Amino acid sequence: MWAVARALPLGPARRALAGRALSGRAMAEGSAPRGPARRPKDVPRHVWARERRRRAGTGLAGPNTVYVQVVAAGSRDAGAAVYVFSEFNRYLFNCGEGTQRAMQEHKLKISHLDSIFLSRVAWANVGGLPGMILTLKAIGLQSCVFLGPPKLIHPKKGKFLAAKAQEMGLPVGTPAILPIITALKNGESITFEGRELFPEDLCTPTDPGPVFIVLECPHEGFVDAVCENETFRRYQEGHPENQVALVIHMTPESVLRDNRYQQWLERFGPGTQHMVLNENSSAVHNPRSYKIQTQLNLIHPEIFPLLTTYHSKEEEAVCSVPIVRGECLLKYHFRPQQEWQRDAVTVCDHDAFVSEALDLPNFQTRVKECKESLSAAPGNVSAYPEIVFLGTGSAIPMKIRNVSSTLVNTSSTQSLLLDCGEGTFGQLCRHYGEQVDQVLCNIAAVFVSHMHTDHHSSLVKGCENIRPKAKGFVSSLLESYDLAEFQTCEVQHCKNAFACSVLHKSGWKVVYSGDTMPCMALVEMGKNASLLIHEATLEDGMEEEAIEKTHSTTSQAIQTGMKMNAQFIMLNHFSQRYAKIPLFSEDFSEKVRFGDFPTIPKLIPPLKALFADDIVEMEERKEKREMRLLKETAIVLDKLAAAENKEAPCQKRKQTKNQQELSNKKLKTVN
Repeated sequence: MWAVARALPLGPARRALAGRALSGRAMAEGSAPRGPARRPKDVPRHVWARERRRRAGTGLAGPNTVYVQVVAAGSRDAGAAVYVFSEFNRYLFNCGEGTQRAMQEHKLKISHLDSIFLSRVAWANVGGLPGMILTLKAIGLQSCVFLGPPKLIHPKKGKFLAAKAQEMGLPVGTPAILPIITALKNGESITFEGRELFPEDLCTPTDPGPVFIVLECPHEGFVDAVCENETFRRYQEGHPENQVALVIHMTPESVLRDNRYQQWLERFGPGTQHMVLNENSSAVHNPRSYKIQTQLNLIHPEIFPLLTTYHSKEEEAVCSVPIVRGECLLKYHFRPQQEWQRDAVTVCDHDAFVSEALDLPNFQTRVKECKESLSAAPGNVSAYPEIVFLGTGSAIPMKIRNVSSTLVNTSSTQSLLLDCGEGTFGQLCRHYGEQVDQVLCNIAAVFVSHMHTDHHSSLVKGCENIRPKAKGFVSSLLESYDLAEFQTCEVQHCKNAFACSVLHKSGWKVVYSGDTMPCMALVEMGKNASLLIHEATLEDGMEEEAIEKTHSTTSQAIQTGMKMNAQFIMLNHFSQRYAKIPLFSEDFSEKVRFGDFPTIPKLIPPLKALFADDIVEMEERKEKREMRLLKETAIVLDKLAAAENKEAPCQKRKQTKNQQELSNKKLKTVN
């Protein structure tokens, strides 16, 4: 049963929500009518298993395994989110930016979600919902409830005491015992051979299921409402049936230090575990990104800098009760026994990542050749402008690529952000670490190319932190960035989709396409660009799909750059089917300066060695697609040929008939 503890008003003039907590407890579910014997393809396996148990008339006897697992440990780059698992249900508490990406990477199946709960309607908790909803829709999930269903962890029914039943003369070991067991385990008394049998006589007590509480108390102003809440008091009175197994605290250190909150914690008693998720966590949520960036760093440390972690400067609170600090994928098991499990907790082993790359065939040789060729090149590279690719994927965040976002640093104190897809703030945290606040202050403007979610949904989070220096007018933008010109043009993607061109007073020119098909307006605006950043959503050979989705292929993007006489072309916005290819693998942040342009082509041989297996997979996939297209074309041609062959005799007969009619007319005329 879900208990929702709402906030008490903080004052007569302020009807605000002071807090919300959710506690889960088991409840039984009734039986359902019988359905098909085989699982439909569109029904998840765990849902089908639950339905089968219902149809069998036994209700839900309760899952054997139940646990809660940390998806995001509360760190600044990831927020706080937890995943509740049983054989029958999957629940997600909070869905901030990056949650979907973390679930993809750690194989927590989004398609199995039954419900998503929000502890508070704040961007930190809902920033990932737009992308999550798009994914749920795309995979055809039948239903997903937001905020909460009436039932969470189902009770585990008592065990049938077979030995005692045999002593009492019941038909143990025969088919006749099955309906007796079912009725008794469902709590029903039955009559057998004139004797009334009660559940408590032949079954162990039902395990009602553990109680756990997920509580967000964002600051000290909420503490009184939490401490005075009647629902919580019921779970603090020491009654065995209301014993709380785990409290998950999404609270800052300032709240944990508060004496009122500490006394409230103590009331749960020594049998309750406490886990804290907040910004003091330094957990790594995307180890695959760190792994790839570490390996790329071996090729060129400046273009592929190592990722870092944001560390909070706030001192950890000392609590009067033992607490556990959350880590990504840390589990607390409710069943079969209550215990912590750390075997899945994410770790970043820098040395292991390096060793794995060095063991790849030809990798060390290609890196050595690359560095030798670069040592002969001129070493004076201007630090600015600097382009940092924070996300080069399309549609939704995945474990390797984040969605669209590009940071243009025009100087050490001036930056421009081109699009701001989900997870951009997290990417900035991982790239800049403790300098992230200064970087945010440097951003005076954000260009949003169009209103698709993967291009702007992190803007809300960014606006919580950015204090812009320039607002509204292009003139002030030009002044802030030392720009000679800032242009936009409409491109061919969706309504109100735009590209932009930035011309600096020093002479360099950066053109950003946003999402578009090949577009002559973009070519005209981008004439003689120093750098064209152009989308290349699909590979060559997929032109029809590109037209259908109003995107560009790799060759189309390059041709656009050649038409505008761009000095250099950087491709981005790859379909998520290309996890690491083409060209640059990304969630890592590639950092490119104009002086690096001659360097980048020399990186291709070591990149091919690093991602050799992925390239082979891509080529095989392309080959299969081409074979499929050939077969489809052959089938169409065969059908056309068959139709022509069928029509030929008909045409011949028709011609003969026409000739005969003509001859008859001639004969009649002569007569």
